[in-house]
Amino acid sequence: LTTLRIISIFPILALLTFVSQRNHILMCLLRLEAAVLSLAFIAGISSSLSTLYIFFCIIILSFGACEAGVALAMLVVVTRSYGSDLIKSINLRKC
Repeated sequence: LTTLRIISIFPILALLTFVSQRNHILMCLLRLEAAVLSLAFIAGISSSLSTLYIFFCIIILSFGACEAGVALAMLVVVTRSYGSDLIKSINLRKC
């Protein structure tokens, strides 16, 4: 039970670092993936409690994979358009 409490801090830490450090788009995407994977890991550890958590874990992982694919496509478009993945270099007036 204490392991579950310690691991439940990981998504919060990933989201806090996502909010506090926003320089590169790729690093923000990696932090979001860390949050999704830690949520799936928590659901996997909790699966001993109920079989519903196993389905919840699969749903989380499938949404994480879809999110990663869309995010990488957006990263490619931004990098080709602006030449870098710096968030500061993106000008919304050009869009």
